[in-house]
Amino acid sequence: MSNFHLSTKVLNYIDTRPKENEVKGAIKLDANLRLFVKNERPNGRDKNRKEMATNIYATLDKQEPLSTFVAQISATLCLTEAPENYALMFEERRRFLTEYNKNSVPQSNYAKHFLAHFGEMSPSDRFHLPLFVSFCSDPAFAEALASLNGVLRLAQIIEGFSDEWHSSELNSPPLFSLMRSLLTIMQHFPVLCPWNDISPQFVHKMALFVNGQSKLEQNDSRALALGTLLVLVERCDHLHECLWERLSVESLIRHLDNADERISLSSLSLINAIYELADRGERLAIIKILHERPFIAAIGRTLEKTRKSQPNASAASSDQRELWKQLERLQHIRFDEVRALSFRIPSEKEIDYVLNGFIDGGDESNIYEKASVTDRSADRSEFCRFVRSTPPGSLAVCALLELTRPPSPPHDGGSFRRSPLVTSAQLHQMSCSLGRPFWWPLVLAKLIEILIKILNICCPFSDSLVSPRHLPFWRLVLNNERPFYTLFQVFVELFQRTWGEMHAKFDDLAKVLSVVQDQMERAIGEDEDSVEQLEGELLRKKFSYFGMQKIWKKEEMEKEELELSGAHIQPLRDHLRPEFERMVLQLRINFLRKGLTFKRLFPQRLNHQQNNSNNLQQQSLSSHFWFWRLDDRQRHFHFWDCRMSGGKHSELALDTQKKLAISQIRAVHHGNDLTVRLVQQFGTKVHKKAQSLFRCGLCLELEPGTVSSSAGEESEYFLCSAGDESEFVHWLEGVQCLLWPQNALQKDSVREEVDRLLSLEVQVRLMDVQQQSGVEEMPSLPVPDWPTDFSWTPTVSSKE
Repeated sequence: MSNFHLSTKVLNYIDTRPKENEVKGAIKLDANLRLFVKNERPNGRDKNRKEMATNIYATLDKQEPLSTFVAQISATLCLTEAPENYALMFEERRRFLTEYNKNSVPQSNYAKHFLAHFGEMSPSDRFHLPLFVSFCSDPAFAEALASLNGVLRLAQIIEGFSDEWHSSELNSPPLFSLMRSLLTIMQHFPVLCPWNDISPQFVHKMALFVNGQSKLEQNDSRALALGTLLVLVERCDHLHECLWERLSVESLIRHLDNADERISLSSLSLINAIYELADRGERLAIIKILHERPFIAAIGRTLEKTRKSQPNASAASSDQRELWKQLERLQHIRFDEVRALSFRIPSEKEIDYVLNGFIDGGDESNIYEKASVTDRSADRSEFCRFVRSTPPGSLAVCALLELTRPPSPPHDGGSFRRSPLVTSAQLHQMSCSLGRPFWWPLVLAKLIEILIKILNICCPFSDSLVSPRHLPFWRLVLNNERPFYTLFQVFVELFQRTWGEMHAKFDDLAKVLSVVQDQMERAIGEDEDSVEQLEGELLRKKFSYFGMQKIWKKEEMEKEELELSGAHIQPLRDHLRPEFERMVLQLRINFLRKGLTFKRLFPQRLNHQQNNSNNLQQQSLSSHFWFWRLDDRQRHFHFWDCRMSGGKHSELALDTQKKLAISQIRAVHHGNDLTVRLVQQFGTKVHKKAQSLFRCGLCLELEPGTVSSSAGEESEYFLCSAGDESEFVHWLEGVQCLLWPQNALQKDSVREEVDRLLSLEVQVRLMDVQQQSGVEEMPSLPVPDWPTDFSWTPTVSSKE
């Protein structure tokens, strides 16, 4: 829809999503048009109208008739003549706007205005730069600027910009605004940029802000320059040599621990990009830099910031995920050297040198002499075949040489001597544990192959994260100067320790290798910061062999529970549940049929003995004992008076037998509920010394008017106390299951037992199905015929 705005309501200059059929822009009115405006309104309104005549903004809808748009303008300006007497013109050639050419009206003409001032840019023009920066995100303005060769002109202005224009009073120097505008166009509208025309001098200008050679070096200028250089690396192939000459990895490392996340991310991305531009020799030099202490310290601080800012990988932002991707790429670069070795096939001379080092490394060489010639030859052939496969290739040879290399002499007259990873005594101990000393190089080579798989050294780099739950890199690898060889030493020590804990023999080698692989994968997956934490807290404690046994048992139980609660098993569980619920309830009710002795209490006499503080305790000591038991038909409770001897009833008074119908029990009180009821009903406070009686106390509240079947006495409750707490708990559960089975099924103990029995039943039924299917597949065994001669059987005498 077309519309027309007065100068007091200016259009928004920027529309990042302009409609295809609409054109927004300014209309310059002819100064003589004010002669046609009516003068019937007050002078104040006429004055405002005269002021607005030179600054008018409009929106043209190309799908509507042009006459409607002109009529709207005429009505807004109160022109006296009819709308068909006015016309619109556009472009410098003053073409009249018609129905046929209205589709050729451009979106904006601001680009010409700014380009006209770029040639004479000065600090006084800084007030126009924020408007220009905001225009650069408008696709219409960017397209108009590119059509006028303005993008290249902008790069040339930045290239020739002088630091003398910088003023301390300016928060954002003009150069920063121009750099931000160019970077916006490069990132959002790469099609409009003349990449082939950008000169090496422009790269040199941007590199000054990174190398610390510019007076205007600030965080804003660093971020803009790094972002621009990243775009140039990706788009301008002819500038790769210039970028390699002007930028150094050392200058980028110092920006890694910058507080501004934009700078640290851009520096890390640029290091990875420079590595891709380098040849093989230059890449080796970069890898050497990435293994030195300055880089390790800088990347360690970066990793610490990432852990504090966003510890949860699943909730990471897009910038955080981009940082993780660059860290993963950096880790992949640091493994480039060992990756190349893993794909190189070693020579026979190198293999013989390694094997001779193992033979000559032990002080007690008699163990090698005891090995048979056949075992030596077979083990050597197997080792040669294994290391010639890729991976591990030559990496196995280099790692074994590093493992058994003798101590290095001190450098520069110092006292430091590098100790070997494995001493000769340890080597001899490992050889004795296997019994076949020539098998040890092969075992170590297999450990190297396992470590290569764990660290994903030979896997190609992928831009997409494999799993959102885990980071694609390991902090331990990035924080270590020689990560592979250090972890290999830890891996060898883990193998020795696990071998001893498992009391393994030569035939258990495959099992031990599987166990140590699982241990190492879990430990590295914890993403610790140092080798000390990996070995001390994880491999020696949490993921030791005994710890792994607990973990495997727990995982197996969780797996079984998951399988038994699956959708295909749930109908069977629902079908069997009622039966097992009845069985569990009946098991608890059966305890009532065994009977239990209770101490009979008489709290109704407390109202007459309130002056005595020990009245309840004395009454309980002189009370009688009851023996309660449920009948076989589970309809009545039978109880007798009895005497106690040694904690058990010794004699029942059979003439005192009474019974209580289950239907006559109204409620069961115990615990705090029992104490509160005694206080409310009898108004008596329970003495502290008598509270132990009510820990196992029970009150059976009866329906009103209940009469005992044998004695004819009316009673509203039975109050008693059990002597054993565990028996009391079973009795109470049985009473609850008998009276209120549905409520008893909601208790945790009952529900857990039902689920446990259900799981056992389902497992047994599944085992029966597997056995039946297995029997059907097994071939039938032939049954031998009866022997024809039984002379070999012993004879039995007639006396016997």
